Amino acid sequence: LMHPYIDDWYISSVKTLRAMNVDDVRNAIKNHYEASDVTVFDSVEAAYSKAQSDTSEGDRIVVFGSIFTVSEVIACEL
Repeated sequence: LMHPYIDDWYISSVKTLRAMNVDDVRNAIKNHYEASDVTVFDSVEAAYSKAQSDTSEGDRIVVFGSIFTVSEVIACEL
């Protein structure tokens, strides 16, 4: 449902053993949305920072995944 609204994917692993492997996430996105631009980062902080630097006026950054992902982004804003 979100695909029409997402131009670029910035993904990373999160700091929990329960997380899905980041390569599996990338492959799932690419398998469902072949034209998607998916970039893998070493950390949520790095992915979020790059997303921020790549945005223009009127762009939105959507963060989703587990509460672990969201909490790491919130910590970047503090």
